[in-house]
Amino acid sequence: ELERSNAELRTAKAQVEAISRGLEKSVAQRTKELLDIQEATINILEDLQESKDIIELDKRKVENMIQSMSEGVILLEDDVETIIINPQARRMFDFSSEQEILSAHIQEKFSQLNLLDAWGRCRSQCQAVVKEVTIGKLQKTVLRVEMNPVFNPAHLVTGVVIVVHDITRDRKS
Repeated sequence: ELERSNAELRTAKAQVEAISRGLEKSVAQRTKELLDIQEATINILEDLQESKDIIELDKRKVENMIQSMSEGVILLEDDVETIIINPQARRMFDFSSEQEILSAHIQEKFSQLNLLDAWGRCRSQCQAVVKEVTIGKLQKTVLRVEMNPVFNPAHLVTGVVIVVHDITRDRKS
């Protein structure tokens, strides 16, 4: 009977060792899979950071270009309260350089200059609208205001980009 018990114990021990080896192999395989996933995730994060850096650089280039243009440039985006406006547009529409320009400020100025209808047509008809306005009481300035819709990839209007040219000299000639 003792021999039979020893034999059963040896068999049980062998089974436990086989199960243990199987578990160790499974753990090792799963650990390798997790390390592979971790490495892939790190690679993705590095690629995303590189893409983000490229986008930031491109954004700075575009911002610098807009800031240095001789024309006034305004970008009004839907659902965004703060807008992009370059120094020339600030000067043309008489906004201080320190003042934060919000969409409501532009709408108020456009209302004063009878430009709201042009802005509405640009958005509703999804096409460029051009209008000339005269500003200033003592020294009249003639501005050519070009409004173009901005589209998202689904071709839905998401805003309006406005380019303002001072054409006062052209009108005096």
